Amino acid sequence: MLLPFVAAFAAYYPGLHGGFLFDDYASIVNNQALTLPSLAWHNLAAAALSAPTGPLDRPLSVLSFALDRYFFGPGPLSFKLTNLLIHLATGAVLLLLTRELLLAWRRIRPQVPAQDVLFAALAVTAAWLLHPLNLTAVLYVVQREASLAALFTALGVLCYTLGRNRELDGKRGWPLIWIAAPLAGLVGLFCKETAVLLPLFLFAVELTLFRFRTGEGRVARLLIVYFILGLGGPALIAGWLLVFHPAFLLGGYAIRPFTLGERLLTEGRVVTLYILYTLWPLPHWLGLYHDDLAVSTGLLTPPTTLIAFLFLAALLAAAVWLRRRQPLVTLGILWFFAGQVLESSFIPLDLMYEHRAYLSDYGLLLALAAGLLLWHPARLRFSRRTLAITAIVVLGCLTWLRSVQWSNDLSQALFEAKYHPASPRATFALAFEYALAAEHGDRSAYPLALEHFERAAKLQPQALAPYVAMIELASGLHQPVQPAWMRELRQRAGRTLMPPLDLVYLGYWVQCARSTCGIPAAATLPVLERALDNPHVQKSGCARGNLLDLYAEVLGDARQIGPAFQALQSAVRLCPQQPQLRINLINSYLNAGALAAARFELRQLEARNRFGQLDNPIAKLKQRLQTIKTAAPVRHGKPTVPVTRRGKPA
Repeated sequence: MLLPFVAAFAAYYPGLHGGFLFDDYASIVNNQALTLPSLAWHNLAAAALSAPTGPLDRPLSVLSFALDRYFFGPGPLSFKLTNLLIHLATGAVLLLLTRELLLAWRRIRPQVPAQDVLFAALAVTAAWLLHPLNLTAVLYVVQREASLAALFTALGVLCYTLGRNRELDGKRGWPLIWIAAPLAGLVGLFCKETAVLLPLFLFAVELTLFRFRTGEGRVARLLIVYFILGLGGPALIAGWLLVFHPAFLLGGYAIRPFTLGERLLTEGRVVTLYILYTLWPLPHWLGLYHDDLAVSTGLLTPPTTLIAFLFLAALLAAAVWLRRRQPLVTLGILWFFAGQVLESSFIPLDLMYEHRAYLSDYGLLLALAAGLLLWHPARLRFSRRTLAITAIVVLGCLTWLRSVQWSNDLSQALFEAKYHPASPRATFALAFEYALAAEHGDRSAYPLALEHFERAAKLQPQALAPYVAMIELASGLHQPVQPAWMRELRQRAGRTLMPPLDLVYLGYWVQCARSTCGIPAAATLPVLERALDNPHVQKSGCARGNLLDLYAEVLGDARQIGPAFQALQSAVRLCPQQPQLRINLINSYLNAGALAAARFELRQLEARNRFGQLDNPIAKLKQRLQTIKTAAPVRHGKPTVPVTRRGKPA
């Protein structure tokens, strides 16, 4: 029983020594709110709500990052170890779930021996625990959001299945069905919004194994109500948002290089790739970044788009055809598709990430086990089990090899860039590793960093980050900054879609220019002004708001106080849900002695203080306000102190 879990820990152990990656920096490494001074309620609330991603902010996942840092420090080892423990816990839940599913199936196939059921449950669990496709949800720290949501979703399905089995045995199962399962789903929702798919997983289980029947064979009418509420509620909310607030669900297309139609076409190929990677996970196919995937612009451009949709239609048709003969196979196929309904549909996310198959690939493994081990199990039992064990060992070896690659940041970046040469992110990540080596004294790494930054810029003609990185790296190492870099940066600022990475790097650049890294502060103004005039940026409220915040800093340094205040005020108006923008504005008012305006904005900030997460900054602002009020009378007229996001005048 314990062998699959010990093997999974051993396979993942090398990767625990790797570093943070990609979105880890914005959500974890550079998120100062995760540094808890104490476990007081307002500190926990501030940390939990400090990385707003998705409509619910994923507070439980973010809080777990803060607790990791509080108890074990900021290094990546403890974060990755926690992720691995979550993976093992999910595997334990899936083992129990598989057993319950197979027990329900034995009501239809009572002739199957119990030992075959136990072996199949262990085989499915071991294959899932050791599958290399699941590695990014474990070793890519921020994807704890996906793995935690999967844990509670699987727990919800387990509660439901256990409750239904108990009911069919004449025992009390309704608390598990009506209380425990929805509660697990609710907790999962606050880890990541993918837990909203729990009713779909439950519906697949009910449709294939229990078939809405009671122990006496009657129709379970209450369960029909259960699924009308569980499936209809989220569907009605989504429909209402699409009709009355379409920007809430579809506004993200403003920063994507594809349209809604192109995404829907491309996702047919993406879902097919998830199936391929589950069944045949060759190492050079897998990777953290899949932004080298070509966008489908029509059913025949590329032709694999149509082929993928035909394949998926055939797979669904096979599931319907097998629903009586092999209900477990049908369940596995429906489970997989249920797991793809949200992230592989109309939501304007990046096209493909492997962690999106983290729970849904369990369905494919269940279907495989049903076909290999439970279809006439008495025939060739030894040969079938030998084949299953061999496949599991191969999966474990592939995961171990991949884990070894991820144990070193440079080796991981080299592998990604080698097998995904058309990926801008993989190329940029390798350039970033060379840049770090150059900053630590490796002279040979500097030209390699520039070479790969330039390659990343060519792969993504609109991106700002490669040029910002080159300028900042050259300035920091006291190397010449090429005029062509500055020209290209200004030109691209006028046409970029301003994805999060570009915005983050512009922030780094402004801070670098305001310090002593050698970039003239005046060089940042033309780039920011060009970006603010960009029509794509003007459609994105918070992206433009954050740009205006940076612009206000530079204007404040240049003593252009009036325009700086206007920029900050516009930033708050464009993105009122981001409290740091209002905090910056209040500090600027306090620096200028505009106490009445500061008090007004402070009241607005207090009104948005959910669960006390802003208690600390509000207390500091009130203290500053009282200190300034006591020290000097209120100033009138134009402010005379430069705008700055810091708590004291520049």
